[in-house]
Amino acid sequence: MKDSTLTRCSIFTALGMVILAPVVIWGAMTANHRMRNAPINWIPLSYEQRQIYQHFIDRFQTEEYIVVSWPGCTVDDNRLEKLADAIVSDRTASSGEHHKSLFRQVLTGYDMVRQLQDEPLELSRKKALSRLRGSLVGPDGRTSCAVVVLTEHGVTQNKASIDAIIETMDAELGMKREFFCMAGAPVDGRAIDVESSRSIRYFMVPSTLMVLLLCGICLRSWPLTLAVLITAIFGQGLVLAFVQLSGVNMNAVLTVMAPLVFVLTVSAGVHLVNYYRDEVRLRHPEGATQRALTNGWLPCVLAAITTAIGLGSLMVSEIVPVRHFGIFAAIGILGTTAVLFLLLPGAMVRWPVRMLSSVPASHDPRDDESPSNGIWEVCSAIICRHATWIAVVCVAWMAFSAWGLGRIQTSIKVLNLLVPDSITVRDYRWMEKNIGPMVPIEIVLQFPADSPLDVLERVELVRNIQREIGTIEDLDGTMSAATFVPSIPASGGVRQTARRGVIRKQLKNRKKEFVDAHFLHIDDDKESWRISVRAPALGDLDYGLFLQRIRQQVEPALAANEEKSNSSVSAMYTGIMPLVFDVQRSLLRDLIFSYMTALVLVALIMIAVLRSVGAGLVAMLPNMFPTFVLFGSMAWMNKPVDIGSMMTASVALGIAVDGTLHFLNWFRREINNGHSQHQAVALTFRHCARAITQTAFICGVGLLIYSLSGFVPTRRFAWMMFALLMAAFVGDLIFLPSLLVGPLGRFFVLRRLTSSKPGQKKRGSPSFRKAG
Repeated sequence: MKDSTLTRCSIFTALGMVILAPVVIWGAMTANHRMRNAPINWIPLSYEQRQIYQHFIDRFQTEEYIVVSWPGCTVDDNRLEKLADAIVSDRTASSGEHHKSLFRQVLTGYDMVRQLQDEPLELSRKKALSRLRGSLVGPDGRTSCAVVVLTEHGVTQNKASIDAIIETMDAELGMKREFFCMAGAPVDGRAIDVESSRSIRYFMVPSTLMVLLLCGICLRSWPLTLAVLITAIFGQGLVLAFVQLSGVNMNAVLTVMAPLVFVLTVSAGVHLVNYYRDEVRLRHPEGATQRALTNGWLPCVLAAITTAIGLGSLMVSEIVPVRHFGIFAAIGILGTTAVLFLLLPGAMVRWPVRMLSSVPASHDPRDDESPSNGIWEVCSAIICRHATWIAVVCVAWMAFSAWGLGRIQTSIKVLNLLVPDSITVRDYRWMEKNIGPMVPIEIVLQFPADSPLDVLERVELVRNIQREIGTIEDLDGTMSAATFVPSIPASGGVRQTARRGVIRKQLKNRKKEFVDAHFLHIDDDKESWRISVRAPALGDLDYGLFLQRIRQQVEPALAANEEKSNSSVSAMYTGIMPLVFDVQRSLLRDLIFSYMTALVLVALIMIAVLRSVGAGLVAMLPNMFPTFVLFGSMAWMNKPVDIGSMMTASVALGIAVDGTLHFLNWFRREINNGHSQHQAVALTFRHCARAITQTAFICGVGLLIYSLSGFVPTRRFAWMMFALLMAAFVGDLIFLPSLLVGPLGRFFVLRRLTSSKPGQKKRGSPSFRKAG
């Protein structure tokens, strides 16, 4: 391709980017405004536990709520009543939206204690406080709270709902936000919205500036640096615009997609510029761009494809944001790589690199005595000298890490997405200490329509199950229809029988009240009675073991009831905790399956490109090295994999393949030229070690800026990617060369050119073809 053609392509591409710039800017700017995090919606409706939970929601019409309290808030604090009256009757000052459109009702410990003491229950104060403990009354029997129940509109507009509560607290009680606490799913979702939005707004520009500075230093050409950076910035804006146009809301997971596309584009640009600089250094500036494209297009395109495969493998995940991440990021990296090949060559032609001296085509790069080449010569000599031991250590390290992968754990707790010193985590810490646990678990007892148990006996069973559950450590706040029923005397005796008859009649009359309170649902074939309990949101509670303990308390009680009354009653367990537990197991399955899918596909590509099964499999060892080592280390250190770090496994495979492809590209060229394995490795270091080092350093440091984020998935993703890039650097420049100079390297040296004379070198462009 002529220089004039490359220049025209570059100009037309730049014009196209200018035309699309408004769309790109719009996409980047609206990403923050359409941030919506509802973790429950991350799970598809096809998921079994989500179907069970949706079945529960449809039957009981439970709404989301916000718990509000403050130090000094007690069951006798009339400010609770004042707050409740203001919330249900006032209007927000800022939005002008009526509270009644946001809030359905407000329950307070102040009001509920008095209701339980009044007719018809007439409980003592001590019993009333005991029944509300863990839900509306704290463990000290005094501290209380308000539970603000949201409408469906209030849940959708969680920002307006939270702002309305904050304004009401300030206007009615004179309390600023820092002096009271809020908890609940809408609060969690809003906190995640804010922190994930800040990840984009606060750290994208510093990360870009850092990459700009490092690229300028490494590439030593500001025009080429700007061409690479403009393409990368355009790419990350384009992928955000694509998300917006597809109708998908931005969420916590997708926030790291744009910076990932950015640094991967920079990586491809750095490699391409280094191919160009190599041609200028080894031959002559004239025609260097065309030769660089001839040499570098295949490894760069293959690197983009393998990275896209790694990202695309995430589409097998059952978690919706992870699936979206894989789709959009794969499209983004392929699209920006295409733009890079259209724009960057024209910049190379227009602003050529001027080396201190040019050398003839017959020049042997081993004669180049520049300081940087001297460094790489020393490194390659050390690796070649100790190749066997290095290979053994790396393989042993991988094997030890792989052994530890069986211990790997996953975590998807919502509050773990926020840093410990955030105001939301602070509020939860205070609430769980002074009010009770905050994560709802729902147990639904299902009585068949032909059950011989009457309404009184059913409420008795509900109360017995409620007591059994209440004995479990770390669990509190049990509530059911039985909470609002008088004490039921034991059967036997005239007085007790009469009293039971009165209560039975009252319960029949109150069935509609229980249905309206969402504690009872009546179908044609069964009656469902709900028991709501709460578990801790904070701490290292194993949700799987916790659910098992609940079942161990409930199932024997149901079995005893069946034996006694000959009535079969089943229990359904649902709520946020069972969902989270099943999603954690799904996260581990997705991690394994997506990585294995990417591994098989990339291995097939490597075998096809290298035209050798043995060479392809050997080349996969350094590609697997980063993931095995890092995730194996996490397993041995009992560090759980969360939704932020889960995605890095498949991404790391693609990034590692990037360096491997470039290294093998030059290695096989030097083998084709008649060099020995040791000589080929030494020359390959001079060709591409600088580029591999630069991309690992630039991309790693550029992403590391995001580790300052207050949003844990973004912070962890940044650290994981940095660690994986460093591990990929070790795999490509230490592990891979040690394999190539050893016995396994013979897979890459299949046969010599039959026409070559002893000692004669055949020069040509870099190629993945067999030497033959």
